[in-house]
Amino acid sequence: MSLWSNISYAQDISDFSKIIKKHDQEGILTLSVNKLDLLPYQLSKYDYIDIDVDGLEFHVLTKISKTIPSTVDTFKIFFDFKCVSNPDIDIEILDPVVTYSFQLVIHGLESGNETLYQSSLHLDKNISEEDDGDTKFTHPLYHFQFGGKTLSNQLSTGNLLLMSAPRLPHPPMDLFLGIHFILKNYFSTKDHKFLIQLYGDSDYQEIINRAKIRMWNPYFKAFREGNTHKDFTLNNVFPMAS
Repeated sequence: MSLWSNISYAQDISDFSKIIKKHDQEGILTLSVNKLDLLPYQLSKYDYIDIDVDGLEFHVLTKISKTIPSTVDTFKIFFDFKCVSNPDIDIEILDPVVTYSFQLVIHGLESGNETLYQSSLHLDKNISEEDDGDTKFTHPLYHFQFGGKTLSNQLSTGNLLLMSAPRLPHPPMDLFLGIHFILKNYFSTKDHKFLIQLYGDSDYQEIINRAKIRMWNPYFKAFREGNTHKDFTLNNVFPMAS
């Protein structure tokens, strides 16, 4: 069965939720993962992948080293993800993703202080028909950017300078890789021992590996000689190389 099949993806979501709940005896992730449980039913309505999930919330109750201000000792991470695929696209030559949004908003809190510190990171796809005409700067097909609309409404940034540049090339991530990215970057295995068992779970590994094949194999072919993909070309994924 194709990795881009809605049935295959729905089954992975159902299994992914069960695996995390099995290992998460601390209840750190279960609240957010519960939101995934309705997605398999929603996917069954289509013959393609259509994922739209807002506000997956992850609480980090320990300090993250080198955070500024250093007094921030707890964090809330909000993950919004949308991805729609086109089942009529030949995935051997074109990227089937036609709608894509990957947003992380991070709230930092200090004990005994009501001040809210915010950070934001988003992974975008440069979809030409949605382009605002700003082609003056390098625009990798998939790219990470710091800031964005979430931070642009802040009244004061102190000495912090927020810019839309640079757009950093990064392979696309789906729902599974996005959650894996959050766990790997914001949750320490020293403070959350259950993650060691989670990462070592063969079923968890298989779901993550399928996500990597789905999202990353075509992307990294751009760096190979003789690549014939029309979207994932070296010029598209890493314009600085051209």
